[in-house]
Amino acid sequence: MISAGSVGQGICSQVIEAGSGSVSVQVTYSADKIQSDDATCAKAMEIAQVVEPELPK
Repeated sequence: MISAGSVGQGICSQVIEAGSGSVSVQVTYSADKIQSDDATCAKAMEIAQVVEPELPK
């Protein structure tokens, strides 16, 4: 998900269900030239996929 007001700002979050709650993985990319939201969200998804197996079911 890209939060309202974050479009084009290099911010993306992926939310994972964990047990009876949820975990959010947020990636913020800062540089002279802001990376596209698609690339930022792809990196957030990649990190979330590494974290997910370690979370309670």
